[in-house]
Amino acid sequence: MPVKLWMVYCMTVAVCDDERVFVKQTEQMLHQYEKVNNIMLTIDTYKDGRELISEINSGKRYDVILLDICMPDVDGINVGVRIRDELGDNTTQIVYISSNEQYAMELFKLRPMDFLIKPVDEKQLYKVMDVARNLIGDKNVYLSFKTGRDTKRVELNRIRCIYIEGRKTVISMNDGSSEEFYGKIDNVYEDVKDRNFARVHKSFIVNCNYVDRVLANAVIMDDGREIPVSRNWKEEVRKICQQFS
Repeated sequence: MPVKLWMVYCMTVAVCDDERVFVKQTEQMLHQYEKVNNIMLTIDTYKDGRELISEINSGKRYDVILLDICMPDVDGINVGVRIRDELGDNTTQIVYISSNEQYAMELFKLRPMDFLIKPVDEKQLYKVMDVARNLIGDKNVYLSFKTGRDTKRVELNRIRCIYIEGRKTVISMNDGSSEEFYGKIDNVYEDVKDRNFARVHKSFIVNCNYVDRVLANAVIMDDGREIPVSRNWKEEVRKICQQFS
């Protein structure tokens, strides 16, 4: 049975607010956003800042945190200080939420992505999520494939190259690990060709981000591997060469 391949954009989102109704409504809107945009969201909800900080301290990280400012005990500003100043995390996109605008200057030093005033409607939330996706970029894009009953997912930016080995297609990762399946490399190429991947041979696709050098008849990857270049794929090799010009 041929393998099924598809691209999926994934995001992790935390909603932290002590108002249960608001949390439930926001979660519902996020799930609707997920369906409309054909992406995959992992959504966690927290009833207070202490609970969220506990998870962050244990190593949990999010792409986006929708964070209420006014909460008992540990408020949203304290959570932001923990993320930005104590953990040095400038990647997580923090969106502050409040019923009034008086906190604007206090939030400035915590570099939030946005500030929303309650009540938050679908249009506002969708706009914030669109901006977050643009800021995060391709790092959250995955190549998913299903073989038999198993579904596997690999981060696109971690793929060094893809090649044929016998009847199998092998995905080689930047940490030396690999995944393999029975399927056509042509189908894989159709999915990745517009995401900085190039076909250099009928049996090889390379991630241009991991190409170290381009020779006359081969490309040298960052791990020293030499991959042959076919005449039929000169245009693709020229695509790589543009990065070295």
